[in-house]
Amino acid sequence: NKNQLPSKVSHSLFKSLPSKTGVYTIFSMPSKKFYIGSTTNLDARFFNHYSDAKSKILRSRPIYSEVYKVGGFNKFLWDQTVSTTNYF
Repeated sequence: NKNQLPSKVSHSLFKSLPSKTGVYTIFSMPSKKFYIGSTTNLDARFFNHYSDAKSKILRSRPIYSEVYKVGGFNKFLWDQTVSTTNYF
């Protein structure tokens, strides 16, 4: 169950997130590379990914470099791999 990411962050993305806590995968369709992350707040973490991808300083990080190389998040799929309980 993978979902395509929009080119820009939107409220519809946050409404589609199935859970607030867990492990997620972001997959680059052009290069077949993927990033696995975990968070206690999925919608906030995705917002951070979109914001961080705009930063020239953070562009050296592999995920944001990939976003820049392939032309944006709309070339990526995401999937919540594991849903967990938030113990915080």
